[in-house]
Amino acid sequence: ASSPQALADLRRVVAIDPEHYQAWATLGGLFGQLRQPREALCAFREACRLRGEKHELWKSSAALAADLSMYSEAIFRGRRALETGGAPDPVLAAVLADAVVKDTRAADMTGARRLLPQLRTLLGLYTAAQPGAAQHWQTALYVERKCGGPAEAAPLLLGHLAALRASTEWTKDAAALDAVSEAAAQLVEARLDSGCEPGELKRLGATVDELVHAAAERLAATAGSEGLRMVQARLRRHLEDLD
Repeated sequence: ASSPQALADLRRVVAIDPEHYQAWATLGGLFGQLRQPREALCAFREACRLRGEKHELWKSSAALAADLSMYSEAIFRGRRALETGGAPDPVLAAVLADAVVKDTRAADMTGARRLLPQLRTLLGLYTAAQPGAAQHWQTALYVERKCGGPAEAAPLLLGHLAALRASTEWTKDAAALDAVSEAAAQLVEARLDSGCEPGELKRLGATVDELVHAAAERLAATAGSEGLRMVQARLRRHLEDLD
């Protein structure tokens, strides 16, 4: 319960036994319920210090740090949550991405855009941990489209396409094929916008040809197959213009 008595009891416990990580964690949760995020974060910091292998503690403290605009600490704690066995946190990623894209002023009065390299690393770990989760790729692409450009977005699009091919039954499922088709279209768009070399475009063309052929075996009449054929035709026209 979030009563004054419970708060007093927990304060007494950590005063008597400052190595009691569960008391610190419970205290952090109680402060959170009382809408005292700074106190909550301080308590969770102690809990993390005492039991650094507990990914739940890192996750809770990362969310609190982000809420307090302590973006650098939030990225660090989000990464530690992942490294200690936790799952990627799409809500944390979205908050951090929005802060970096908008260059939100952090608690230390610096702009969040300076944390772009660290955020890229965290999002890369998220997509690697859950390659089939579209939301992680979408967040990473949002950041690159706003802070980078086609050259930075293209590798993400390529990775997303590869993840979809590996983790879904896109040759049998029409909805999964739609996702593959959209990812291929975005990849081709990014490659054309970045002005990549003809040889790279030809390799991309071979990949698209392979997608079209595989999709046609069972899903030739679907919107996803039609989308791939349109991507294929566009890329071929571009390559012909280069010859």
